[in-house]
Order: sequence, then structure tokens, then C-alpha cells
Amino acid sequence: MKKKELFKFLSFVIIMLILLLVAYYYGCYNREQGRIDYNIYLGLYSRYFNLTTDYNNLVNKYNNTILDYNKLLEKYNEVLEQYRSKKDVSAPSDRIKESDIQISRDEFKVNYDKKLFMISFNCTGSMLPTMDCGHNAIVIEARQDDLRIGDIVVYVKNNGEMVSHRIIKIGNDDLGWYTITRGDNNSINDEKIRFDKIKYVIITLLY
Repeated sequence: MKKKELFKFLSFVIIMLILLLVAYYYGCYNREQGRIDYNIYLGLYSRYFNLTTDYNNLVNKYNNTILDYNKLLEKYNEVLEQYRSKKDVSAPSDRIKESDIQISRDEFKVNYDKKLFMISFNCTGSMLPTMDCGHNAIVIEARQDDLRIGDIVVYVKNNGEMVSHRIIKIGNDDLGWYTITRGDNNSINDEKIRFDKIKYVIITLLY
């Protein structure tokens, strides 16, 4: 007998012995009839297959749970970061010196070297409690190099709506200078705003 054929024969014998041992161990071998009860063998295989399927389903549920947990954690970190940034609101820049303010019994006067304008606010509630509808403000035209974090600016949205929100970030990207604003009463930041959209900076609120 050639070595190759001998190897195949021995392999077959070994596999059969292993199957007999497995069958005998799990009670698949009928000693009275001297043969393997394949129904029991198939039943065990079916149980094994079902257990494997249940295990895979459990692993998939675990992975989905991990994904949901990670999404929830990301949302939590996002809300926490917004809460922290909202809690640590910066004050506007100090643009008016005390010596520029004159108050008498029936007159309030501010000496300022820039042209002043007055605006009123809509009832959006986004800047509560800092300001609300009916309040008025004195503003000046915005200058890019004069804007600081904490300043309340008036900018124009794409739909033409005028918005008064506080600057919380100033930066530069591939398109150049930008700022991010948010209403004091809002939990979500506004989108990036380019300087050409910013019209005024509030220097005085009148209640």
C-alpha cells in the first residue's frame, strides 16, 4: 500500500474512532444493537446549531447595545459641553468709559466716537434673561478686528432675518474668519457666521 493511500486510510479510521467516542460520550451509541443512533446524533447537532444561532443573536444584540451606548455617550458629551459653555458665558467688551457717560436729572448722555443706532428686539426668548421683546439697545457698526467673545452682535440670516446673539467662539477655517454665536437661553449653537453677515455690536441695553 502506498504512503498516500495509507495516510488516507489511517485518517479515515481516526475520524471514525473520534465519531464513535463522541457518540458514545453523548449517548448516541446503542450498545445493544452495536450501532450509532443517528437520530440522537442529529438531535445533538441540531441543539448545537440552535445554541450557536442563539449565541450569534446574543452577540449581535450586545454589539447593537454597545453602539446605542456610544451614541448616547456622544449625545451626553455634546449636551454637557453645551451646558458648560452656556454656564461660562463671557461678558461683552468694555467699550464705553465711565468718563463718557453723563447723567443728569432728566438726561442720559453718552459721548462716543462712532455713529450710534438704536434697535428693538422681537419676542423670540432666545436671549432671556439678558433681553426680551420691548427692550431697546444702542448699537454701533461692527468691525471685524473689534469683535470679542462675549459681545452681543446683530447679524443677518440667509432668509433676511435679523438675529441678536452672543459670540461664543471666533476662529478661522479654509473660508477665512468666522464666529459662532448662541442665544443665552438656547442650548444649541448657531452655524458659522462670516463677518459680512454681522451688522452691529450692542454697546448698551435699555430696559
